[in-house]
Amino acid sequence: WVQVRSGSAEGRLIYEGTLQRGQAQRFAKWTRLWLELGAPSNLDAQLNGRAVRDFPQQPSIVIVTAKGLRTVST
Repeated sequence: WVQVRSGSAEGRLIYEGTLQRGQAQRFAKWTRLWLELGAPSNLDAQLNGRAVRDFPQQPSIVIVTAKGLRTVST
């Protein structure tokens, strides 16, 4: 399960749902994203076309910008 909001926890809801194997979601037009991740170890994430190496492995809240990501809560 993934919830994606623009900017912060109170930002506009962009996506909420469960991704199926092989399914992808792209979030290209936003400069800052707030993600709540139910099972991030099941996801393959990319940022600027590159695999994210430090993606959390347990349920987490993550802030993503063009410069990288930061886990703010687990």
